[in-house]
Amino acid sequence: MKSEELAFYNQQLAGMLRSGLPLEGALVELARDLQKGPLKEETQKLEKDLSQGMELGRAIQQRDFPPLYKRLLTIGAKSGKLAEVLILLADYYHSNSMIWNRFKGVAVYPLIILISAFFLSLFLTYSLTEVTSELTAGQSHADSAAKPPIFRSTVIILSPAVLGGLLLAATVVLCVPSARRKACWRLPGFHDANLAQTAAAFSMLLRSGMPLGDAIEMVRNLEPHSKVKSDLKQWRQRLTEGQSGFSAIASASASFPPLFIWLVASSGEAIAEGFEKASSLYQRRADYRAELLMTAAMPVSILFIGGVVILPMLSLMQLISHGFTTLSWL
Repeated sequence: MKSEELAFYNQQLAGMLRSGLPLEGALVELARDLQKGPLKEETQKLEKDLSQGMELGRAIQQRDFPPLYKRLLTIGAKSGKLAEVLILLADYYHSNSMIWNRFKGVAVYPLIILISAFFLSLFLTYSLTEVTSELTAGQSHADSAAKPPIFRSTVIILSPAVLGGLLLAATVVLCVPSARRKACWRLPGFHDANLAQTAAAFSMLLRSGMPLGDAIEMVRNLEPHSKVKSDLKQWRQRLTEGQSGFSAIASASASFPPLFIWLVASSGEAIAEGFEKASSLYQRRADYRAELLMTAAMPVSILFIGGVVILPMLSLMQLISHGFTTLSWL
């Protein structure tokens, strides 16, 4: 299920509940307007279970919604604040959608350049190999032994391999959610976006009534990045040991910078507000850095593909001009 779909879904559902429509009726209306897909199917199944008298907390656990979503809906149903929890979820998934759309916006143009460069490199490598084979055909056996064929050149062998490896890595990052999440923790700008998203998740969980220890465990179970999981495990351990104050709980974290910890700790007992402040600040930083990355993507990509074209041509010109006597590229 896409984040933008879940954001709109929860906004609509919360609005219907606030207008006085029963949950079963709201789900029927939503399912009627949704396009065919997993979200529509799961909504219909959920409405059917509720209409048969099943409690929401039990019914939602049987549906194929994200774990965080199921946990918070269960909390909202028990606390009688389902509409408020749905609004929190809508804001959270809207933020997730913005982060992913920003990631695609930054990545799409360089990816197109990388694909073009890979196929262009294959074409130039093949063409250069054919030309140099004809040029070296007239050499004596001794000359050939002294000077290996140009197709053994680093430029010819390495360029398609490197570009193919980069293309494969980019495809994995874009297509595999866990790999994409891990990459986002490492890339400048996207690291800030992940900090904003994690802070938003904590704020949402705490505002829904979940204790801090349970919120830490929930976020840890949802996070694929090993360093972040290790930090959150340490937070939970310190909290269990009785340490008070967020600064003491989160000190010496590898993935969470001191500014993040200070922003949360500065709110004192109102820790949900501290996480909200951290989310807002890092979201603004992520927006700024994403704009810088998008601005730099075009000139860097042009230089990159220019190098793919120029290097093989320089190799061929050097081969011809020196008459096969000095091949610095071999």
